[in-house]
Formats: sequence, structure tokens, C-alpha cells
Amino acid sequence: MYRWLTALFVFTMLVLSTSMAFSQAKPASRAQYLTVQDVEKITGLQGVKLVPPDPSKGAGGDLNFANKDGKLILMVNRSLSSDMFYSQTKNMKDTVKADVTGLGDAAFIGPAGMLQYFVSFKKGKGSGTVSTFLTFTGTVLPMDQVKKVAQLVASGM
Repeated sequence: MYRWLTALFVFTMLVLSTSMAFSQAKPASRAQYLTVQDVEKITGLQGVKLVPPDPSKGAGGDLNFANKDGKLILMVNRSLSSDMFYSQTKNMKDTVKADVTGLGDAAFIGPAGMLQYFVSFKKGKGSGTVSTFLTFTGTVLPMDQVKKVAQLVASGM
């Protein structure tokens, strides 16, 4: 079940990332809206690294962060000119677990199953998604940290 949800989410992020690449006249500035230091401060981890996008390795975001051992911990996508990260994800079956208040204009965590690993939000004309990764015992980062990263990203929009 979790593999299916993970595959669905990764596929969705790949489609969204590709469509964003073609829809933006100017690519998003990569590390200016979220830095390694921001992620370290929120997560308490040291040695966090920004890794280049490589969907074949799971790094399908605009920004992808790994721990000191190179294991992916966080994937972030943001668009300043479209709410598609929020609206398209919200309209997919079984993606919404609960709405989140105090994050942009609207936000939710998902997927709807027993284990949540992403936050999707919209603010103004833009939107974004912040995701952690699944392990055999849960998620790499707790959802409260994923939400804090999403709040920081949204605050800069």
C-alpha cells in the first residue's frame, strides 16, 4: 500500500515538475527561498546537503535535501505564478488527510491513509509542496518539521 502511494506521489511530482518547467518563463531561483541552514535549524540535523534534481533517485523536487549520509530527507516544489501544486494534488483521490491552518491561504497534509508525508499549500497566485520520505517504520522527518518548512517557504511568497 505504501509503495503504491509513494509511486503515485513521485509520479505526480514528476508530472507537476515537468509541466512547471515548461510553463515558467524564468526558472525558480533554486536555493534562495530555502537554504541548507534553514533545513538544519528546523530539523536539528547537521551536515544537510542540497542535492540536484534527479527523479530516478527520488530527488524530484525543485529543491532536494539529504542528510550527511546522502539519504534524501526533504523534497520541495514551489511556483510563484500557479496554484497547481495545491489544486491538482487536492483534487486527486485519497490525497487529503486534513486541512492545515496558519499556512498560506490554504493547506493540507496527505495522503489520506494512516501515514502522512507531505504538505501542500497555496498562497496568493502561487503554491507549493513539501515532502519527506517514507521508511519501514514511518517517515524520515516528523510532520511538524515538514509543516515548519512549508510555513517558511510560504512566508517567502
